Amino acid sequence: MDDRRRALARAYELAAGFLDTLDDRPVWPRATYEQMSKTLGGDLPDRGCDPVEVVQDLARRADPGIAGVAGGRFFGFVVGGELPAALGVDWLTSVWDQNVGLNSMAPSAAAAETVAGQWIVEALGLPRDTGVGLSRAP
Repeated sequence: MDDRRRALARAYELAAGFLDTLDDRPVWPRATYEQMSKTLGGDLPDRGCDPVEVVQDLARRADPGIAGVAGGRFFGFVVGGELPAALGVDWLTSVWDQNVGLNSMAPSAAAAETVAGQWIVEALGLPRDTGVGLSRAP
């Protein structure tokens, strides 16, 4: 199995484990931003690491700062409760890694972004000529 498949397989296992614990997980993080900065920070490694180790290390280190917002028990902000289809599509589009900056480079991704904007306008009852801009949070 190549490194990509190994890393994705481990990410899937960790993600499935996270979802299995979601009903028991606190809906608020157990660590502060400052604590997580220390936990995730440190010196830049001198060399690369095994991709599976990177995935496992991130999951282990980040866990205390992960809130259980993906489940049905979180009502603090409008951020949680992803739909299974949305989760699957998010993973798939991350693997595809398309650049929608130019329609000719990624016509499927660019068209999907346009259609999503049109559907948002329609769902909110806004005028059809309303402009929409989509971005992914850093």
